[in-house]
Amino acid sequence: MQPLFSVRSPKLVLVLCTAVISFPSSLAHANTFSQLGVNAGHESNVPRGQDGPHKEESSFLTVSYSIGKLYELGLKNTLILSGEINATRFNELRGFDKRGINVAANYNYKWALGAYAPVVSLSTSYALEEYEGRARDNELLTVDVSYLRRLSPAWFLTLGADYQDSSSDSLPHDPIIEMFGYDPDRSLPFELYDYDSTSVYADIEYAFENGMLLNAGYRRVDGVTVSSTTWPTQALYNVADALYSDPAFKANWIAYQLKADTNEWTLGLSIPSSQDSSINFGYSFYDISAVGGSSYVNRIFSVSYVQSF
Repeated sequence: MQPLFSVRSPKLVLVLCTAVISFPSSLAHANTFSQLGVNAGHESNVPRGQDGPHKEESSFLTVSYSIGKLYELGLKNTLILSGEINATRFNELRGFDKRGINVAANYNYKWALGAYAPVVSLSTSYALEEYEGRARDNELLTVDVSYLRRLSPAWFLTLGADYQDSSSDSLPHDPIIEMFGYDPDRSLPFELYDYDSTSVYADIEYAFENGMLLNAGYRRVDGVTVSSTTWPTQALYNVADALYSDPAFKANWIAYQLKADTNEWTLGLSIPSSQDSSINFGYSFYDISAVGGSSYVNRIFSVSYVQSF
């Protein structure tokens, strides 16, 4: 599938951000906001390798900037339009460096007045990511519905579900993949990031009197994993949905797509450093179970600084 447009266009970010902030404010009272984030961390299994030799780890640095508007459509409903640009560098695995953009719209409806009234939120976003190699470039459409409710002055609950549709550009012929010749009657697609997935999630947040926020979350994803190996066996070829030379490595690595279920657990702590900024600590654990009995584990530790304007 051909992407609608490319991240390589330097004018695209300006167009997207201008569209967000120029949305007709006459429709409702609107507040403009923007945010700068710097996030550093460590990932234990960047290529989602199954065994020790393929579990390559790396530290990373991400810089992001977002801008948007909040529109108060009435007493009980709001609309948020936003756009973001971001870039990530992996210090030990430069082939996974990426840059991306996304635009999003979020509609919130509050069932009643008051702090404890439940809120139903519907959002959609469109994102593009560009890596060092075309095989990992992708565009992602997400639709999300969630239920939010404050349980007490300190506790806040979020429950939700989402659907994602990922697609990538058509890739050129890969002679390395053809050399395997495992199954002449079954030629695997090259597009690693052509898939869709669904997930359900829950998040609970506790607010301390000093402004600190502690949160824990769980997400169950019914989708795929895109992983890498230096030894693509016939058994792997038989269960894979896509196969291509991994451009994140110089040679001898093959990336593949498998249907998979993922359990993700997260913990986070946000500490306000000023009225408009915070320092955030995060931990994520991914337990991935794929077809054919394959399993993958990944851990991400991060610390970030966020400044709102």
